[in-house]
Amino acid sequence: MKNLRVFIFQQHWFHLASLLEAIVQKNSDYRSVKFYYINKNLFIKPLDRHQDFYGSFLFNNPPELIIADYLETYFNDRNKDFSYSQVKLDRDYETKDLFNKVNNIQELQKIQWEETNIGLAISSFLITLTKDSDPNLKKYKILINNLKLTYLQIFQYLESLKLVDSRDEIWICNGRPFHERAVVEFARKNSISLKYYEIAGEGANQERWILHENSPHDRIMHQESIKDHSNLTTPSLSLVKQWFKNQQPGGQNKYSKNFKSNTKLDSLDNYFVYFSSSDDEVSAISLDWSSAWAKQLNAVNALISYFVTKPNLTLIIRVHPNQKNKSRNDKKKWKKLKNYSRNVIIFNYDSNIDSYKLLSRAKGIFTYGSTIGVEAAYLRKPSALLANSRWDAIIPHEYLKNEVEIANWVNRVNEKVLDDIHIEDCYLGSLMWGNYMMTAGNNWSNIEIKKDFRNMNVGYLAGKALKPPFFVIAITRFFRFVRLYLFERRINLSKMSDLSSGRDK
Repeated sequence: MKNLRVFIFQQHWFHLASLLEAIVQKNSDYRSVKFYYINKNLFIKPLDRHQDFYGSFLFNNPPELIIADYLETYFNDRNKDFSYSQVKLDRDYETKDLFNKVNNIQELQKIQWEETNIGLAISSFLITLTKDSDPNLKKYKILINNLKLTYLQIFQYLESLKLVDSRDEIWICNGRPFHERAVVEFARKNSISLKYYEIAGEGANQERWILHENSPHDRIMHQESIKDHSNLTTPSLSLVKQWFKNQQPGGQNKYSKNFKSNTKLDSLDNYFVYFSSSDDEVSAISLDWSSAWAKQLNAVNALISYFVTKPNLTLIIRVHPNQKNKSRNDKKKWKKLKNYSRNVIIFNYDSNIDSYKLLSRAKGIFTYGSTIGVEAAYLRKPSALLANSRWDAIIPHEYLKNEVEIANWVNRVNEKVLDDIHIEDCYLGSLMWGNYMMTAGNNWSNIEIKKDFRNMNVGYLAGKALKPPFFVIAITRFFRFVRLYLFERRINLSKMSDLSSGRDK
């Protein structure tokens, strides 16, 4: 039996609730449970903070402490070793500059330190912060340096614990945020067992919790998990149908609630649709989510170039509504797209055109990995990918890598010579996906979910709310903004630390 080591920075209450459920359900597999809350003296603190200002204790304890207190009582009653510690990291570093010759986010993503993906971790933080798929690195030079130091801080602390694969296992939340990625990279470098806890399903519905054996951001392994789940639980067609219905207007999808019918659409036929993805989200996840087109707009412009030569066909480009929440730079790129001819129609991110009506009437679908490709498969629509995606191993869409392949695929769709067996395989894959989203994970047993006055989910543990009060979250976000933009981005914290160390001596 191994020792379970759980490392927490700061995260949403529902991920912490998932952690509690997983520990209570799985602790018999472990000799001891050790809980580390790393929140003090970090050069750069997490972006997603919920309760982190002086005075917040006057209103309620942080979710981390509520859960730690509960687990301490739980394990004492069962005579099992449990410990909880709030970790304060060292700040004494002198390191070479790994990033002085890096010019763009693509180069940054590839930088390694001691065979770990430090560049990918830092680029993910920057992309999440800026909501920009290609942020200007010159503006964030000091922040990048401080992120490097934070990464090394975490590594140094983990190394001090002398963890051994045969004796220890690490649990971490999701694995995508910067601080959590540092732990994941440490575990991988040292071949230490690793599991990922988070909410199950899709979105923030907090319906279930899940403990992944493999990273949910490992494109292939995660899809293998979906296949395994499907083999263990025969897909319920009624539940799968419900998942697809939830995505459409009238369902749970926050974007589709604003969709409306469009008379221009009603007059169209014989059209293909390109559904865009959020560039920043794809860039932040993994180098494996790549494309032969390098950038999404390269693929879009190739589609436009082809369709303008085919006046008997129509291309509709539907930019994802979430694009309006991205950086000014990313939004500007999509706004520059113009209707080059009558047969190329662009519905930008600020349009309320009904994407699902577009989908249902389309002759063929192109995506850059958007989940609407799964829904196209469910409707048995001919669909093609222009990039790797998180569902391409269970839903085998054709991957078009150049202009010739685009032309050939469109011709085959037009002539209705696509392989029916392939279309059916895609449909069966969509059932796996919908089944996983509706049934994977476990129901809450220790956490009670209630609605607050804003109809938002809140988890309660032994009568105590895990979600901080709204005004506590608001104040925390304000202080987070001040700290980030006045200190972490603009001041070289490593030099300040050196000066402080000098005074101490």
